[in-house]
Amino acid sequence: MTKNLILVYPPKISRGFNCDVSLALLYLAGAARDSGVCDNISIFDFNAPSGVGKTLCDLVDIIKSREGTTVIGINCLYSALFPSVSEIAETLKKKFPEIKIVIGGMHPTLFAEEIIDNCQEIDAVAIGESDIDFPKLLRYFYEGGNIDDLEGFCLRIDGETETRLRTNYIRDLDALPRPGYEFYNFQEYAVDTGKWWSPDGIKISPFKLPLLTSRSCPNRCNFCAMRLVMGDRFRERSAEKVFEEIKHLYDTFGVNYFIVEDDNLTFNRKRIVKICEMIIESGIKVYFDAQGGISIKTLDSEVIGLMRRAGFIMVSLAAESGSDYIRNEIMGKHVEREKIINAFKMCCAVGINVNAVFIIGMPEETEGTLKETADLIREIDTTRIAVNVAKPLPGTKLFEQCVRDNLLVGGFNADTLWTGEAELNNMKKDEWYMKHLLNHSSRQFWIKPYNLSIERLMEIDVELQHIAYEKTKLWVEHMRKNNISCE
Repeated sequence: MTKNLILVYPPKISRGFNCDVSLALLYLAGAARDSGVCDNISIFDFNAPSGVGKTLCDLVDIIKSREGTTVIGINCLYSALFPSVSEIAETLKKKFPEIKIVIGGMHPTLFAEEIIDNCQEIDAVAIGESDIDFPKLLRYFYEGGNIDDLEGFCLRIDGETETRLRTNYIRDLDALPRPGYEFYNFQEYAVDTGKWWSPDGIKISPFKLPLLTSRSCPNRCNFCAMRLVMGDRFRERSAEKVFEEIKHLYDTFGVNYFIVEDDNLTFNRKRIVKICEMIIESGIKVYFDAQGGISIKTLDSEVIGLMRRAGFIMVSLAAESGSDYIRNEIMGKHVEREKIINAFKMCCAVGINVNAVFIIGMPEETEGTLKETADLIREIDTTRIAVNVAKPLPGTKLFEQCVRDNLLVGGFNADTLWTGEAELNNMKKDEWYMKHLLNHSSRQFWIKPYNLSIERLMEIDVELQHIAYEKTKLWVEHMRKNNISCE
């Protein structure tokens, strides 16, 4: 009997959401490959730029062409994707009742039992990181066996939902299997990068790849659910292993543009310094866009200078709020205003483009705290600004506070969050709003601040968006004038 595994990356809501290639599927493919449990492994990605015409019918045809037992693994990175994931699973299950469908990602991890209870088309949900345990689940589906061997999954057993909670997270990231890059056809991701911003004059490879150098985060921000997915323990790959992967992708596939997806890349100052020094000493010419977490607390002129010399040309810095009270005492960021301003200034001084990230709408928000945020947006040196709405994710301290104090508004229904519909609708509103820069806010706010009306919060939201637009439009105009993509 042939044992087939097809890993699926569903159509994204936004083409600009992180990297096109799914790092989660790369790691799962590598784990399945090294375990030897599968005869055939393939990745079906709806999002490859050269494969945008891929349809569900194409996936159905692939399944039809495979003899034996097939397991489908679907990545659901964020909540707004779940309606699409559910539709794909339902269609496939109707056509192929014998296949087993597994989903994973942040959203399924947060709502594992609700999904198994309500979605008969989904056979299992992977809870958190599954590199080591995923092959065990595959073996269980292919060969049967003892369910007690499984950890970190929610399954339907004899019609009943059974949750096998994770008790251990992977400690040694250097021991993880090499991601399954060979299962991707990188030519499908080839795009014209000729007009991409290249401050060092490097000819950028026609595709970019994701890179993960650590997992979880040592911080305890009250709104973040990442620890529920990756665990409480912050873990790092060694500088040597990180450089080895960069060099392998550079030499083997010709990749010189990487999207770093860490939650906290620079937390360990010594490690980021060593990574940069190894890249610089090797002489390879690469670019990095750190879209995930950059710890402002550990940034100084030496670290930033080394990062730029190593090829970092874009980073995101989470200022979160202009209010010291909101940022430090409420959110738990513990970073002072002057440190934030200096970090932005130092990055821009060496030629690193900075995306400033803010969150508004916390329960303790007031007109005064929002004015402080507006003032900080005006003061920092930055090229991009994202002002996001606070979202109370289940399992976070913020969510518990909002439920306890009856602060949830806007049709927020904790019992239906698992469907992803509310997040999908809100994401569409956000994108339409940002595209048109309306004079009134059409964005959804989920939290009613203690001392601020939703109506006033929405008015201030518009003001902040316009301040952000005015702050960055000169840079955008410069890029367009010089025929450079804002990629």
